[in-house]
Amino acid sequence: MRFFDSNVLVAGAFEDHDRFEDAQAILESARKKGDGATSAHALAETYAVLTGQSRNRFPPDAASRYVDDVSSYLKVVALSGAEMVALLRNLGALGVAGGRVYDAIHARAAAKSGASRFVTWNRKDFAGLEPGLAIEAPQATR
Repeated sequence: MRFFDSNVLVAGAFEDHDRFEDAQAILESARKKGDGATSAHALAETYAVLTGQSRNRFPPDAASRYVDDVSSYLKVVALSGAEMVALLRNLGALGVAGGRVYDAIHARAAAKSGASRFVTWNRKDFAGLEPGLAIEAPQATR
């Protein structure tokens, strides 16, 4: 199972994004193989970026359709309240502070999904957050 970060989902939406082709290729691979997952939080981030970008901004209904499409072939995972509290309780031991908490939420959702690979262009942001979870750039995972 491959878990997709929101930056891959966003790149796959904008045809003029410099990583559009790589994102489209890896997402199409996940569609065909049925081996992809993402988090509910990543879908919300994707929607926010698509509707909030100043250039090539998506209308809200188009962003909703894109999120619907992606969620039709990616397993969408969310942490329960108890899982979130447990994660927050452990962040001190992990040395996670500030905005990195959001990376930790994504990484924990990836682990919950059963993914062995976390696909993102921000590899260093996720390193060490979940033991056994390989962090890979999209072009390395086609």
